[in-house]
Amino acid sequence: MSFEDSLIHTITYEPPTGRGLDGKTAYGTPQSRAARIDERSRVVLGPNGQEIVKTTTIFLDLNDGPVDEKGRITLPDGSQPTILSVDTPSDGEGPHHIEVTT
Repeated sequence: MSFEDSLIHTITYEPPTGRGLDGKTAYGTPQSRAARIDERSRVVLGPNGQEIVKTTTIFLDLNDGPVDEKGRITLPDGSQPTILSVDTPSDGEGPHHIEVTT
């Protein structure tokens, strides 16, 4: 099975566009993106360096565009978890995909 074939879920990603008049993050046009959602327990470092038990990693196709940590993701169940980190793992041929930890 190819990586693209494993993207069996759909999430919505909204890139940050700055701050609104209320001081909160403003978001751009929502984009539907194919994804694989992996829910499992693991310990990751949060933005403050704290250890956090997280259960969701979202795998996205690199060719669909970048993901900003200040963006907003909506999962299929309607939840909008905070993005803790965005990583772009590489293999022998270069960057392979995007991993978003929430």
